[in-house]
Amino acid sequence: MGHDSRRVRFLSKLVARGYTNRLLLAQDIALKFGLRRVSGVGYAHVPNVIVPMLRRQGVGDEDLTRMLVDTPREVLTIEIDVVNTPSSANSSARLSKPCSSRS
Repeated sequence: MGHDSRRVRFLSKLVARGYTNRLLLAQDIALKFGLRRVSGVGYAHVPNVIVPMLRRQGVGDEDLTRMLVDTPREVLTIEIDVVNTPSSANSSARLSKPCSSRS
């Protein structure tokens, strides 16, 4: 838990200094020992542990939504150039589509 406490204090300082729009909170589990069933932190570590710790440090819902929803959506949005027809080589449309299986 010591590492989490240090990370949360650091994150709360970054938020206080106005860097929320540059922060994206995420985690991964690369090995089996990261899973809860083998005493790891599990996939729900950020929402179940880190978010409450950030709230106790004074990080508000708006900042948490920015770091957990808005910034990931922006990072995972792909822009595609689509040429309408071969004769209109100079006209193209910009399409933005989030990377999601729910689209």
